[in-house]
Amino acid sequence: MIYRIRRYVAVPGQLRAFHDFFNECLLPIQVRHGARLVGRWQTDDHEVIAIWDYDDMGAYERVAAAVRADPDSAAAQRHRRALGPLFTERHETFARSTHHTNGGCNVTDGSSGRYPLAGVRQATTEPHEAFIAKARKVLAGDDRVLAAYLVGGFAVGMGDAFSDVDLHIVVADDAADALAEVWPDLVHEIAPTVWIQPFGSLNPNAPRRGPVGGLCITPDWLHFDIVVRAAGTVDGHAIEGMVPLLDKAGLLPSSPTLRPDRRGEPFYPEAAVSMFLYMLGNVVAAIGRGEPIPASNGVIMTRDVALVGLLLAEQGIASTRENTVGNPFPFTKRLRRYLTDEQNAILQSLPPLSPSIESAIDGFVALAEIFLPRAKQLAKATGTRWPEDYERATVSHFERSVGVRLAL
Repeated sequence: MIYRIRRYVAVPGQLRAFHDFFNECLLPIQVRHGARLVGRWQTDDHEVIAIWDYDDMGAYERVAAAVRADPDSAAAQRHRRALGPLFTERHETFARSTHHTNGGCNVTDGSSGRYPLAGVRQATTEPHEAFIAKARKVLAGDDRVLAAYLVGGFAVGMGDAFSDVDLHIVVADDAADALAEVWPDLVHEIAPTVWIQPFGSLNPNAPRRGPVGGLCITPDWLHFDIVVRAAGTVDGHAIEGMVPLLDKAGLLPSSPTLRPDRRGEPFYPEAAVSMFLYMLGNVVAAIGRGEPIPASNGVIMTRDVALVGLLLAEQGIASTRENTVGNPFPFTKRLRRYLTDEQNAILQSLPPLSPSIESAIDGFVALAEIFLPRAKQLAKATGTRWPEDYERATVSHFERSVGVRLAL
């Protein structure tokens, strides 16, 4: 983990304009490309200090390159010039932490308490970068391969030591059918593996469809996904969030393409509301049957799909996932950066879950008292009709069955 520390000596009469410019023009661009703001402060003597954190210097350089290439950055600087001088001095330095705490569970700051997490704290993107370099070399020497590119975290400045590598390979049309059968051989030229799982193989009875390739795991547990695509099926200039690795046939843009900002206006998440009301009523069946595992699993599902879906909708985000087909979860391994501090605090305030009926009831009570008022408020703000009859019937059924009064 490295920290980038920016210190400005602000023009006293321009402090408000400086803060507004940062929050409205600069911060959204930085966050869009994976920068993480630790905090920004104003001192009594008109200094402004901003601290950002990155997984390593390579991650910082990727974010910085993406920010520079973003057209909104040029527009922001034009706007800044129109505001007049905002600061008289600017200083920047990088720092690394020399202290690790023993408490808490934020592993980027130290251990988890009972577990040292040494491997987690020492992890870097060096294995990923070595894999990408080897892939470029191997694919450049294969006559069947016309182009290759990255998507995912390492293409949009969000790749870290815990990211997988998403590698897409474009092959000649007349080689595609043969490679569909032997693509694991190409994988083994790039990296040793202990596991290869072709896409769709979890259901062996299903007809083969979709992309050729699969999930691959190396002996050091580097996870990479390989997708093999025929050149005739690829419109390289329409791919969003892509970094070209090689291009022998002019199929790809000459420079990285940005992933559009998925954030829009807040919206009413109808599917999340419907699921929440159903789960709140249906958990009574698991409780009545004395089934703590299904009941507690319902708490997890309702939190992760319905509540998180609602919190994301408040931010104008439908999902943090790029590929949402067939998967109801609106996030995978990243969530905190998409939510506000208040929203993250809400999720962390939920009661601990254990495999008991009482714990499941505690969980659903807490979820209901958070979800329903916020969802109704969002429905009102977006001009959406709230399902009053469904809510009334569900809440009454839950309260009557469990013997509790929800604080709504």
